[in-house]
Amino acid sequence: MPDDIDRALPLAPPRHARTLPIIVALTAVGLLLAYVLPPALVADTAVAADGVLLPDRLDGYSLLNDTVERVPAGTALLTYGSGNWELFQTIQQVMVGVDGDSYRQLDAVYDGGHVTRSTFLAPDGRSVLVTEEFERSTAIVRVDLATGERRDIALPRAAAVVMYAWSPDGRYVAYGQSGFVGEGHASNALDLDVRTSGTLTLLDLTTGTSTPYPRLGPIAAAAFSPDSRRLVVQSARHAFVIDIDGTVEHDIAIPIEGLGIVPHVAWSPDGHWIALYRWRASIYLPDIEGPSSSYGLRDPAVVVVDATGGTASRGPFPVDTEVLGWRDADHLVTAGYVTQGYIRELSLVDGRSRELSRFVYPHTCEFFTQSCHVYKVMAASNLIPDLRVVAAGVPQRGQKQLRLMLAGSVVLIGVGALVTTLVHRSRRRRGWAARRRARSTPPQAEDSCRSWAQATVQAPVRSGR
Repeated sequence: MPDDIDRALPLAPPRHARTLPIIVALTAVGLLLAYVLPPALVADTAVAADGVLLPDRLDGYSLLNDTVERVPAGTALLTYGSGNWELFQTIQQVMVGVDGDSYRQLDAVYDGGHVTRSTFLAPDGRSVLVTEEFERSTAIVRVDLATGERRDIALPRAAAVVMYAWSPDGRYVAYGQSGFVGEGHASNALDLDVRTSGTLTLLDLTTGTSTPYPRLGPIAAAAFSPDSRRLVVQSARHAFVIDIDGTVEHDIAIPIEGLGIVPHVAWSPDGHWIALYRWRASIYLPDIEGPSSSYGLRDPAVVVVDATGGTASRGPFPVDTEVLGWRDADHLVTAGYVTQGYIRELSLVDGRSRELSRFVYPHTCEFFTQSCHVYKVMAASNLIPDLRVVAAGVPQRGQKQLRLMLAGSVVLIGVGALVTTLVHRSRRRRGWAARRRARSTPPQAEDSCRSWAQATVQAPVRSGR
């Protein structure tokens, strides 16, 4: 036997000794690509929707919702607040695309991580206006939902601003303004001040010119006619129609005490009807909280009246928290979210309603301890007549979602390759150790073998003597 048999055999360099750094390098490259690729992938997938699609389930707050400013998703059908604010302010202004799957959040409403601004969606869904919710605004910010670009429309002077209505042709915006100073007041103090003492002002978006109409008195709400040339406005308990220059044309007959025009979208698309619902008698604001038996209506309820000032009317019919717009002259689309969230279609012929979609309240707010609620739902009113309800697909949330998916895939592949390599190396080591033990003989065993061999050879010699 060889003299060096008792020495340990050296381990041969493993064939896969260089695999680990290669796997680490490839994983790092994959994670880098997961950060770089999503913008191109989102741009490639942002194709035109097949019509105006309303999913039968609407999602809400998500940490994966990318921003309109970073990853625009184009025309929006809906916008609403989603979140919870019991302990921490986990709130997003969600934008839902006309493709029914795209979800984004609007970054323009935030200031220092808190939602401090109000939004108003254009009738065509292509842009949104943003104003300060708790203090004076120096400009109205317009965000293009196709590009994410922001443009400031300067106001003649700083003022408390509440958006009232946007004309169907996209040219004019009616808003109320007042000299309210917001420090030390309740969260809705600015809104109340403007609606009860503010001045109706008309903004021409083509020129950026704001024209106030102080002679009309305090105006609490407004809605444009289908031709964008007239407005119906609410002043205290009084509703009337004015032209685009502020000239009063005629009053609107209110059949039941306490009703006022539906904000934003009171005028039917055929121009024949004005939608009314209950207003608070004390401050002349829309009121859907609690019963009001004195009005003789199921609470809340909607009535439509003749837009020409005649006495013809329909209703009252039960209605949800918000009126989003008109499906046609005989149907309204409404949203409710007091106890549960849904969008429904209300018939103004027989008062029946049918559910179109339902809001999902994910349990992801307040660090996954609270449900995320929905509030202030608004729709692109020009798109409502063409909307089509479809089964909800997988939400498309933008680059954050794609980055997470790509990074997760890269990490899983890298971990799989690493585990496979380690297992293979472990098996090779066990094989080398077994072969070494088979080829090696301990020194004590070798000495015993040698003694036995010598005794076997010498024994016959002794017996022969």
